Amino acid sequence: MKKFIPTILLLVVLAGMWAFAHSQNYFQEQAEPEKLMGTDVIDPAAITSFRIVSGGEITELTKQNNEWVMTSPEAYPVNNYAVDEWLDTVTNVDLASVVEENPADLEKYGLSVDDQGIIITTEDGGTIEIALGNHLPTGSKVYAQLGAGQVVSIAETTASNLLLSPLQLMDTTPFEWDNDQLVSLEWESSDISWVLKRKDDEEGETAAWTLNGENIELTDADSLMNQLKTIATDQVLQKPKQGSTSVSFTVTTELEDGTTKVYQGLTDSSEQGMYYVKTNQDMTLAYVISADSVNKVTDKAKDLRNGPSNTEETNTTE
Repeated sequence: MKKFIPTILLLVVLAGMWAFAHSQNYFQEQAEPEKLMGTDVIDPAAITSFRIVSGGEITELTKQNNEWVMTSPEAYPVNNYAVDEWLDTVTNVDLASVVEENPADLEKYGLSVDDQGIIITTEDGGTIEIALGNHLPTGSKVYAQLGAGQVVSIAETTASNLLLSPLQLMDTTPFEWDNDQLVSLEWESSDISWVLKRKDDEEGETAAWTLNGENIELTDADSLMNQLKTIATDQVLQKPKQGSTSVSFTVTTELEDGTTKVYQGLTDSSEQGMYYVKTNQDMTLAYVISADSVNKVTDKAKDLRNGPSNTEETNTTE
């Protein structure tokens, strides 16, 4: 037994040293950051509307029938992924430091929710306000205040992710469908017409799609579909000038469930290098996309139409 005493004493000493070091945070353990407003304050699912005020611009979204709708500045189509990310951000803001517990002068911090901030409405009719103010004299942080509480600081990047513009919350892609649900995709314009159509599954068939009746590879069909679907605008929807536009191209899609959708691309004689795209004819506002992005689609379709099979047929004829 005596021979184990030194070992036992050593273990006791080491345990004491570890406890002391741990109490002094010598291991530099990171404490969980305090939240400005966590999910214990509000459940993101309980938010029914929110207003963002920034740079003199008001962006407001409201949940209607479980779908987010932009009500200000215009009824722009909403990017639901962007909204979900925003809701996650606003309920998980890390508090960097407490600046003043009981602020008497908010003006020196630039804190006014009417000038820059967020107003959230919940399903029980309650409201939560977050004011975002000036930058701190040092570091990349800004002042913030939840309701009438203490003045704190949060990361500048977090503040930027909260003060989103209408464009950042808008669905920027006019052409939308699920490739797996698409039955046909038709393009009509003055210089080119083509129809991409899915074939019924037949034993022995190697191509699942045809372009103007000619078999093409699935990867080529997906490439053409995606070339069109990934076209995006870099500005909010605009109102075409009345009487100055004409239809330049028409895109018609048909889905498995029998639904069809028609997109119209309009040109304005006074504005070169761009198209207005209406996702339905009754729209007063339209997407603004570059002519270059449209040209890439038509070039892709021309390349596929002039593929190996057509080239071989031409050589045989000669």
